[in-house]
Amino acid sequence: MLGDEIYHLEFLLDPAIGQLSAYVLDGEMEDFIRSAAPSFEIVVTLGKEKCPLLLHAVANSATGETVGDRSFFETSAEWLKPAKDFDALLTKLEVRGTTFTNIAFNFP
Repeated sequence: MLGDEIYHLEFLLDPAIGQLSAYVLDGEMEDFIRSAAPSFEIVVTLGKEKCPLLLHAVANSATGETVGDRSFFETSAEWLKPAKDFDALLTKLEVRGTTFTNIAFNFP
């Protein structure tokens, strides 16, 4: 949840390939919300280790979304393959002029 349910950031992990995807959604989780951010960082805590991840905007010609105007972000890391759940911190993400910082969350 970003802000007072202004937006939501929904994460999806594909452990088979170690890929983490994120979607920016509206407060009701019904519509995708585009962000101008080309990327954003989360810091995952696995045990006592802190592992930064940079999720990059992914363009999609079918929807007309481009890097800099995108609701979908993703990244890959080998160490995500065995991860089933983790704690994380969203360091900073700007959505439609509002900046969200230091938001702790649990996955899933």
